[in-house]
Amino acid sequence: MRDLSDRKREIIDELERGKSYKEIAAELCLSESTIRTHVHKAFHFYGVDHRGALLRAHRRSKVPWAAVMLHEQHGLLSEERWREVCIKVLDALEDA
Repeated sequence: MRDLSDRKREIIDELERGKSYKEIAAELCLSESTIRTHVHKAFHFYGVDHRGALLRAHRRSKVPWAAVMLHEQHGLLSEERWREVCIKVLDALEDA
């Protein structure tokens, strides 16, 4: 499977920050239609059908990267253990 493009990742990150399509479009000098197209392609990429699921899947896609960074910075746990910790934190946040 190919990676999500940097542009799509950037747009989803802005959605996570609570920005609207209109705000993102203005910030990136794109049309709202282009933003919607990127978001709908991201739905397909992650295999989801609504924004909440998209944001959840996008956050979870960052877990391997976060685990590597935590392992490199703190070294107390293995990357696999850091990955488990990150997933538990995400689960707790989603349940809150």
